[in-house]
Amino acid sequence: TPLLIRASWGEAFKAPSLFQLYRPRTVTRTLVTNDPRNPGVRQTNVLLTQGGNLALEPETARSWGAGLAY
Repeated sequence: TPLLIRASWGEAFKAPSLFQLYRPRTVTRTLVTNDPRNPGVRQTNVLLTQGGNLALEPETARSWGAGLAY
């Protein structure tokens, strides 16, 4: 009876896109309701900042797998 043994491994790398790094920043003010079931209760002003992030680093991953087939 044959026995099959297999194994694999891999590495991945993904650099941040130029859009993720250098997208222009925008700041908007919005009103947030703390209790979604009572929209008139306790609302808070919040500043939302959106845009690129120069501190982003590449994403990396390592994977491996092994198996037996009888």
